[in-house]
Amino acid sequence: MKTEHAIIGFVATAIVCFVLGYVLGTTRAPADDAAPAVATASENSEKPPVVDGKDSDLIPAGDSPSKGAKNAPITIIEFSEFQCPFCSRVNPSITQLLKEYPEDVRVVFKHNPLSFHKDAPLAAEASLAAHDQGKFWEYHDILFKNQKALKRDKLEEYAQQLNLDMAKFKSALDQGKFKKAVAADQALAGKLGARGTPNFFINGKKLVGAKPFSAFKEAVDAELKGARGATYAARVKANYKKDDKKAGKKKRGNRPPRNDTTIYKVD
Repeated sequence: MKTEHAIIGFVATAIVCFVLGYVLGTTRAPADDAAPAVATASENSEKPPVVDGKDSDLIPAGDSPSKGAKNAPITIIEFSEFQCPFCSRVNPSITQLLKEYPEDVRVVFKHNPLSFHKDAPLAAEASLAAHDQGKFWEYHDILFKNQKALKRDKLEEYAQQLNLDMAKFKSALDQGKFKKAVAADQALAGKLGARGTPNFFINGKKLVGAKPFSAFKEAVDAELKGARGATYAARVKANYKKDDKKAGKKKRGNRPPRNDTTIYKVD
């Protein structure tokens, strides 16, 4: 009899332990499941906000070479060329701007080789061939330091100085791999009325010529007030004003010529 009671007590104890284990296990499960959600929220909060947004259809940055903070609230589109002395003179202003606004400014370089600078088109292509190998800005600096020496042999010499893959570099120039990219930049410059070099668009606001650092600083400080938290596309849409000089000329050209009523005295 005592043996039967002992067996019954053992079984009852086992059942109680099983029930308690099940209950405690089910109450702890949600806490374990919640742990990853907390970690994910923490990770998301550490990511920087994206303020650049989608590219602008009006003045696209596209895949052009750029430097500065990727998500900077201000994007400066620069139309330049390597044979232009004024483009060379403005470079210190751009360098200083990037130093003083490391988180606020991004500079995008686009090509606009002018017709009377015969070596500029091939130099533009060569710089994109260097960009294809991750050395655009280094090559950019060498070209501006040697503006009077931009023939094909010199372009190859500068590429060798940067240890570029010369077979790939030469092939790009021989086949005109980047001619269309340069032409696309030129077409965009024409569309925007950037007829000379250098021309800049600061979130869509036009700034012309080799301006001193103070002019860029003034423009950037004024734009920062509205740019923080906004997308590049939105700021360009708000700032860009279409160049209507051609429209004005066309309008004046439609006027009928005036009759010459001058009276001339003839011997």
